[in-house]
Amino acid sequence: MDDLENAVNEVSMLVKQASLFLRDSIKTFGEDKNPSTNVDILISDFLSDSLRRVVDVDVLSEESASSFNWTSERIWLIDPIDGTMNFIAGAPDVAISVALVDRDFNAVLSVIYLPFYDEIYTAIKNRGAYLNGKPINHEHPKLDIVAYGLPADASVRLDQIAKAITILIRNGYVLRQSGSAALDICRVAKCTWKVFFEDGLYVWDVAAANLIALESGCSTFIALSGDSYQCNYISCNTETLLDEMKGLLG
Repeated sequence: MDDLENAVNEVSMLVKQASLFLRDSIKTFGEDKNPSTNVDILISDFLSDSLRRVVDVDVLSEESASSFNWTSERIWLIDPIDGTMNFIAGAPDVAISVALVDRDFNAVLSVIYLPFYDEIYTAIKNRGAYLNGKPINHEHPKLDIVAYGLPADASVRLDQIAKAITILIRNGYVLRQSGSAALDICRVAKCTWKVFFEDGLYVWDVAAANLIALESGCSTFIALSGDSYQCNYISCNTETLLDEMKGLLG
């Protein structure tokens, strides 16, 4: 077992430990459309401290992005709760996401835990993707389901979002929306959904899940937006479908 495999195993244990904070009482703060909670902070602090003991590099968490200073070649990238509004509402579509990434936010290893489904997704670059320790087999989804995300600033993207949804429905696709990008990308990886797309995401929403999708045999597209950590993202079951979606979604 090499260093990356050891790291994946250690991170897998850490995210499961971090998920225990989800039992705490919730206190919300921040913007109504993009809230945070005390639990986000607890998980972020726990993982930020613990991950340095696995690989001692900088840590960028959603909760500390405004003060981040990049000094190492690789960093840990954390989304402590992807699907915070789901968590506040009591819905199970929530993910804890960790990746070791380079300066272009390409992941070397990824761990995503869906605590309310007890599903843990792991991947190491060029070594395949796994769900609860078993290889994710690349298959064709049973249904033409496209999952989409609505960012916090959806109101300023309303025309673009409405156009994309209209085009997809006219082309015969069934649409679903979970509220957790990481969870939806993992569902593309295991071939539950055919496609996931969202504009206005952040790198911590997608970097870990993107590696899992790629290592499962999916095709993806990510467009970074300058220095803001924002990005547009598409994940598809096949390269042909990705080309089609890029054309449809414009």
